[in-house]
Amino acid sequence: VKLRRGEFLMEIDTSQEKFGIHLRIDKANKILKVSSIDSNGVVARWNAMASEPVKPGDHIVQVNGETAIDQILEECRKQQMQQVVLKHAESVIKQNQRVKVCSKPQDRSCSTGTTVQWFGSMMRWKVRLDNGTAMMCLSSDLEATESIAATVNTGDLVHYSGDQGVVCGFGASESPCTPCIQRVQVAFLK
Repeated sequence: VKLRRGEFLMEIDTSQEKFGIHLRIDKANKILKVSSIDSNGVVARWNAMASEPVKPGDHIVQVNGETAIDQILEECRKQQMQQVVLKHAESVIKQNQRVKVCSKPQDRSCSTGTTVQWFGSMMRWKVRLDNGTAMMCLSSDLEATESIAATVNTGDLVHYSGDQGVVCGFGASESPCTPCIQRVQVAFLK
């Protein structure tokens, strides 16, 4: 299984029991998202042992090589060994955000720039690079380079994997670094 940046592999056996997750289908953006995880399913047991646990909001990219949503769902219904490629929820990116652009996971010569505008019809950000050029980028090719707390305020419109939402609050930091904010609460628009 070939993994892209931000993706991870979960190998589980569903021959005896079900996944134990609930999914949300985002038909407009063709994304299958984990909405919740049952405490007693196969995925919960995976999470207890895994270095990369599955979290609500993660995207299911493929199951057993299948990438279309209807085929992924059909594979999930089968009682067998499952190879599930997931992608963690990415950082919230907003307009005028400083970002690093890396289109390939092994690309060490990433460029930096600032997001200029979101083009929802193309599902891409226009990014003005530091060298003065501009390029269109997928959200998955962007990584925030500055603290999200410094750039996002309650009420701001943000974009995440093609979804638009409004920042409605912040979660408490669990780190010893007091000013750090680890969670941003976003209400996504439909």
